[in-house]
Amino acid sequence: LAPSTEEEIDQNLKKRVEVNDPDALDTAAMNHFQSGDYATAIEYWGKAAELGNIESNYHLSTVYHEGFGVDRDMKKYIYHSEQAAI
Repeated sequence: LAPSTEEEIDQNLKKRVEVNDPDALDTAAMNHFQSGDYATAIEYWGKAAELGNIESNYHLSTVYHEGFGVDRDMKKYIYHSEQAAI
């Protein structure tokens, strides 16, 4: 049965994050990023990227290129860009 309320959707996402579902980690990371919580976003994107989530690698490449919550790092930018392209 699919969640039908925002609360159920949030609870479902949290459960999926707890078990390291890469798609849920990517979604939760974007939610944190959009609210200005860059540290948690980067943490979740890092986990998701390690699990093979292409979108998370793309988001990390942007973070390191633009310096959102981190120092700009061209090596990490290139690394995550290449991982997203594979």
